[in-house]
Amino acid sequence: MQTSCRKINIRGTRSIIASVLFPVVLKTSLSLVFMFFAVGAFLCALGFLSAIIVGLLDKYGVKQLGQDVSLRQDSKKLVNFIYYLLSNSTQGTNSMYI
Repeated sequence: MQTSCRKINIRGTRSIIASVLFPVVLKTSLSLVFMFFAVGAFLCALGFLSAIIVGLLDKYGVKQLGQDVSLRQDSKKLVNFIYYLLSNSTQGTNSMYI
């Protein structure tokens, strides 16, 4: 019984999985590495773009619910707390109790 996918030879190993994933015969392993870097860079950019979109939609939803004022107050408290921690870490003491 013959399979419809071609078997290709990658460094002496015949692999059906490789022939399904990479239908074009790759001449060198370097091109395979560059292909993985390109796919990884694309996925990284896609994740970054989707994080920006989700952040904008979240901001729009908070504004629709009317909770943007309390969110601004909470974020100011968080910024002040982080500033306090950073200023105390340079002095060597962390004696704030919450």
